[in-house]
Amino acid sequence: MLSNIKCFLLDMDGTIHLSGTALPGAPEAVARMRRQAKVIFVTNNPTLSRSGYAEKLCAMGIESADEDIYTAGNATIDYLRGYHSGKSVCLFGTEALKREFIQGGIRLTDTAPDIVVFTFNTELTYKEIAKVCDFVREGVPLIATHPDDNCPTSTGCIPDVGSFLALIEKSTGKTPFIICGKPFWPMGDGIKKLTGCRSCEVAMIGDRMSTDMAFAERNGFVSVLVLTGATKAVPPDCSARLNVILKSVALWDL
Repeated sequence: MLSNIKCFLLDMDGTIHLSGTALPGAPEAVARMRRQAKVIFVTNNPTLSRSGYAEKLCAMGIESADEDIYTAGNATIDYLRGYHSGKSVCLFGTEALKREFIQGGIRLTDTAPDIVVFTFNTELTYKEIAKVCDFVREGVPLIATHPDDNCPTSTGCIPDVGSFLALIEKSTGKTPFIICGKPFWPMGDGIKKLTGCRSCEVAMIGDRMSTDMAFAERNGFVSVLVLTGATKAVPPDCSARLNVILKSVALWDL
């Protein structure tokens, strides 16, 4: 199946690197893929801008440019521009992502927003979490960039967006009205526009069943599961587990 691939989609955290250190053989593997097809790095982690990720990959020995990167943050920007143009957004994210939103034409505000966007940010404070909950209780729609519960690092997992969404739901009784990253449709739409390929000509390589593999399955991409990140062993019945995951994530789709 891989001989027909015209675009490889590569997850980053846990797939080609851990905590900014390339996994053994990753640069060489990317170089081999590029001799055959286009490579796009697709990550649910939007803490860096496209240029920030390109620089990070280059530092690991993986040559990359801005156009080679597509994050859950970029998918969220594309979704907001397409479906909520002109709406004001309170973004709880990194400064790099805020700049990316502004460059993407999104109007950011800290007061009386039309929409709240919550994403991964290791510098998030308790005061900011309380502010998110206040907005949500007031009826402001909540968008999450991605659903991951944990982010893999070289020393183990750290809490990701999904963990905080559980906290927000417990406090407010409300959940996001849409999630934009893998495996949900905003990310799928964005990737299809980027690749211009038929689904059977695209391969998704990643380390998570619930995001990467579910994303591949739902979009008809060839799926390649690696065991260097979140998934440490192949489930006894991988297809059965994936079906359960697909039914579960379908509940979020709008």
